[in-house]
Amino acid sequence: NSCLVSIFSCFGWDIYTIEGLGNSESKHTLQNVLTKFNGTQCGYCTPGMIMNMYALQKSFGDVTMRQVENSFWG
Repeated sequence: NSCLVSIFSCFGWDIYTIEGLGNSESKHTLQNVLTKFNGTQCGYCTPGMIMNMYALQKSFGDVTMRQVENSFWG
């Protein structure tokens, strides 16, 4: 929901971006898994999907399929 947050309220936050997770030479595990299983969408959707799953993993560690599915609601 980054588009709903004012830039001024982000002072002092740790901000993670898709560019910070991986690049064409060294992809993040989530990027590799999505590619392997043809789970990509358009150039706008895929980065958001990866960041959503990254945040979920960072918050909860090992996650279930249900947690992943529920994290995309809304």
